[in-house]
Amino acid sequence: VTGVQTCALPISIAEQDEALLWDLPNGRLVARLPHNNWVSDGAFSPDGTLAVTAGYDLSANLWNVRERTRHGPTLRHLHNVFQCAFSPDGAFVATSSFDQTAQIWRVENGAKASPAIKHSGRVQQAVFSRNGANLLTVGADNFIRLWEWRAEPLARRTVSDLNRSPSAALNAAADRIAYCSAPGTLVVEPLSASVAPIEIALDSRVSPKRLLLSEDGKRVAARGKMETVVVSAEDKRIKARWLGESALKAWRFGRSGGVLYEAEGSRLASRRIDDGEILNQVEFPNEIRSAFFDASGDWFAAATISNEVFAIHLGVPDWSERSRIGPFRHPGPVVHIAFAPGQDRFVTSVRTSDYDPQAAWVWSLRDTNAPVRKFPHHDGVWHAEFSRDGKRLATASEIGRAHV
Repeated sequence: VTGVQTCALPISIAEQDEALLWDLPNGRLVARLPHNNWVSDGAFSPDGTLAVTAGYDLSANLWNVRERTRHGPTLRHLHNVFQCAFSPDGAFVATSSFDQTAQIWRVENGAKASPAIKHSGRVQQAVFSRNGANLLTVGADNFIRLWEWRAEPLARRTVSDLNRSPSAALNAAADRIAYCSAPGTLVVEPLSASVAPIEIALDSRVSPKRLLLSEDGKRVAARGKMETVVVSAEDKRIKARWLGESALKAWRFGRSGGVLYEAEGSRLASRRIDDGEILNQVEFPNEIRSAFFDASGDWFAAATISNEVFAIHLGVPDWSERSRIGPFRHPGPVVHIAFAPGQDRFVTSVRTSDYDPQAAWVWSLRDTNAPVRKFPHHDGVWHAEFSRDGKRLATASEIGRAHV
């Protein structure tokens, strides 16, 4: 299975010549949506009345969900169709193909709504902006481009050249992107055709491997092999820079944007971004293997190479060994940690040997002695996440099984 889209009825995309439409309450298969080759992608319209599927039979098809019938003509490319998506108003469909083009189609009659949108390699993804006026495309030629597809002639802007910029970052609102356009040049670009990109000159010694945007998009952190640089996108000035001690495991801006948290080596530190001064830090008994922040930015958890997990509330005024919670001990490496929204629980994904029990372990922050519950798998658990209300848990395992 290569993808799933959820609506009143979900559609699953399999490496076979059909997409499958399912009834969620009882798991009943209600329709088969055929292609003449593998089905690669599928999506619902915003109101859920239509679906679109893309296939390796050089085509995409529109479907009436209620009637389980074809809607309009076949949308044809010259090569396999890789991906498909509806516009926010449901009036258009975008498809991306191995024929090095993306195409926008009118849903009402299947006619082309714009000229072909071209890359010099297969187009791997095409996504509409929130207002539907722009299309973002990702190509195998390593270019990310933003298109004003209604303009005459077609207006194109290269958002990122991944041949030059090995890293890019979106902010939380997904309305700005940061990337390097050339060595020593950082760009913060609003994903809106009416706003010009902001170019910031760094010295040529800075070669960012990782980039991080604050939630408001006003600050950018760039991390090279060891050095961290924080830049203001408003006045284009470097606010602070410092040398790290080892490889970066995780980082995050504080909610106010004035603090940057970095986990590296065996330490978590918070720094004031105006001058790089360390405000708080806490050491863990062993080197950090993996580290995670919760969605709200209130909690941090670190899994060490000794298979122990420690948690700390980032709002505590004075970090110390007494403020950290743990250790939560595991029989094998912890590869992922996720917090339950608004609750004092978190889940760890544990990967152990072939002979030991492997599971997702749910812990209470109030009890480090034993997990509240274990959800077993027959193989390594790679990932686990809570639902937004914290009442459900999804787990994913090493050999392709997922459970709820």
